[in-house]
Amino acid sequence: MQRLILVFIVFLFLGCSRKDFIDMNDVYIKDNVAYLIKDNSLVNGKVRSYGTWKKPGVTAIFNGKKVKYEGYYSNGLKDYKWLNFEPDKSLQEGRVTYIKKIKEIWNVGELLKIEYYDASENILETKYYNGSGCSNTATFNTNYLVQNDSSTDIILTIDNGVQRQIKRKSNWFISNTNHCDSIVIPSKNNTFKSLQIHKGDAQNNLILIYEHEKILDSMWNLNEKSNNEFEYTLIITDDLFD
Repeated sequence: MQRLILVFIVFLFLGCSRKDFIDMNDVYIKDNVAYLIKDNSLVNGKVRSYGTWKKPGVTAIFNGKKVKYEGYYSNGLKDYKWLNFEPDKSLQEGRVTYIKKIKEIWNVGELLKIEYYDASENILETKYYNGSGCSNTATFNTNYLVQNDSSTDIILTIDNGVQRQIKRKSNWFISNTNHCDSIVIPSKNNTFKSLQIHKGDAQNNLILIYEHEKILDSMWNLNEKSNNEFEYTLIITDDLFD
């Protein structure tokens, strides 16, 4: 029995000693690129930054430190998902529901979007970005809509996934993007990459009438709604049904 307990303790300590992440204290950042301090190589993999130690006690061995940030690097650039478990207090000003976590979605150095969560994991707000180096307060806001000016209801499919019925003589908001320096043309947005338009026949079968495997900018109408707020609209008419 004693031998069994000893084996368990050794296994526990060995298991806890293995790390599947890099401590942020072992990393330095230069020109927005992350390097390992020990050999100046580019950082690849999961990286964590720690806050304060949890209160010492019997369970300290299991709890360890409190994770403050966690994310991924690819060849020294931020990649995939970065979580901030201690959002800046300035973000809470004027809020009834506090932000408890921030999720940043990156694609090898390019910030795509930021999601703000409450304590129950509900999304409070989402900001979309295009282009690296964009600040949290984006300057230009671009909206994308589909306007159904045809004489029949249509079905819009986004990226072969989300479907939405758009009744005749109505429109539907698809998404929006924020950018620091300029508006974002439809083909360069990071919220959707393709779309399809269907209509129903007499037997309620869906007939494909329009498709963008790659978004065509020439088919979208640009309208400036207000200062630094723009709107791209894809207009569907009966001419497309012929």
